[in-house]
Amino acid sequence: MDQELTQSDLDDLSAYMDGELTGEAKWRVEHLLKEDSRWPRALRQLQELDACLDTYSVPAAPADLAAKIIASLPSQNVSVSPVWKIIRWLAPLGAAAAVVIAATSLFRPAPRPQVPIAQGDAGASAKVDDQFVVENLSFFSDYDVVRDLETIEAIEQVQSQTVGT
Repeated sequence: MDQELTQSDLDDLSAYMDGELTGEAKWRVEHLLKEDSRWPRALRQLQELDACLDTYSVPAAPADLAAKIIASLPSQNVSVSPVWKIIRWLAPLGAAAAVVIAATSLFRPAPRPQVPIAQGDAGASAKVDDQFVVENLSFFSDYDVVRDLETIEAIEQVQSQTVGT
């Protein structure tokens, strides 16, 4: 090949020869082919190389090539200690256990909030808590907090007491 042209010039010339250039790049190469004597010489060399490559045929691989390659490999008789056999089983089991633990901790129902009981009369504390629920009944019903029958009965009792007073 002509060493006077740069690799970029040779790439452009090869693309021109393959019909891959368009527009300004194609015009540039055609102009250089007419004006610069190095370019037609490089084009002839590329065409000769292309013709040589077209005539080349790849020889067929021997039929027993795969068998020869496999036979040349070192034997695979490697003994594995029992410890490694156990470790091969423990690693996936540990990963599975981690997934189960993560899933159960993520999808566990949230604990119900504990209402603190004030010191003194427990009945009075429950009455205050129920009265709080009654006063904020719209909030609790919107969020479906009131669920059990005892709470509903306590609400009704407090409502009847507040109506009577």
